[in-house]
Amino acid sequence: MTFNFPKTYADLRKAPYINDIENAGSDGIFLYIEEKYLYDENNEIQTNGGETIAWGHTLSEALSNLKDDYWKYIEPSYKPRKRNYKIAKSPKTKTNFPQLQKLLNKIL
Repeated sequence: MTFNFPKTYADLRKAPYINDIENAGSDGIFLYIEEKYLYDENNEIQTNGGETIAWGHTLSEALSNLKDDYWKYIEPSYKPRKRNYKIAKSPKTKTNFPQLQKLLNKIL
């Protein structure tokens, strides 16, 4: 069975792997996850330090925690995307220092 990653409270309420959603005000949002969805390939339950809770100060933080810590067990076909960061190359310039110095002397 495949699941789509939730994006809203409505998605979370429909999700069978979410046991409960708690909005604790200033303490944040807690997503309680059903343990039966957290088994790995060795049939061992995977928890985050014994917890089956994803949380954050906002919904987006709680969803980010859900994706980072638990989604690989809930949806085994999920593969995190590798980020391809490209480092910008510095432009090659053909500067002639004496000409640049003359120009600066004119300006100053």
